[in-house]
Amino acid sequence: MKNNSIGALIAKIVVALLAVILLLRLILCALFRGHDSDMGCFIGWGQDIARNGTRSFYWAAGHDWYDYPPGYMLFLGGYSAVLNLFRVDTGTVLGIFLYMLPAVAADLFLSLLLMGYARKQRINNAGALILGGLVFLNPALLFLTGAWGQIDSILTLWLVVSFLLP
Repeated sequence: MKNNSIGALIAKIVVALLAVILLLRLILCALFRGHDSDMGCFIGWGQDIARNGTRSFYWAAGHDWYDYPPGYMLFLGGYSAVLNLFRVDTGTVLGIFLYMLPAVAADLFLSLLLMGYARKQRINNAGALILGGLVFLNPALLFLTGAWGQIDSILTLWLVVSFLLP
């Protein structure tokens, strides 16, 4: 019975910690609105694919600065199309904020994925919490995604998933 109460307490701590750090990231997104040139690129690339498709995305005149992996570009195109359906103005704080959310979500999923993997490897709850916290509380990631709007976490998430596949 005592182990169940300790497990429940740890679960509550994990949820509270993730919620606080998620809120901090979202506040940073709203305050800093990402790195200007990168956010402009992400929004522009996504809108280009949403409007014109992918056929000549990398080869059209003036597209020599489209230098991110195709997978993320496809995601941006689909994400932009969804935002366009809701008539989100990409020049507003809300529009920029919404373009920063996928990277924040990737940070959260990466942290949860590593905590789950740690538990699968029979690491105790405290160890799994520490591992997840090291990712989600990492100041570099906090500012990369929260303040600057960088997408490194999205690519890292897929890399880690590929390593953890059986």
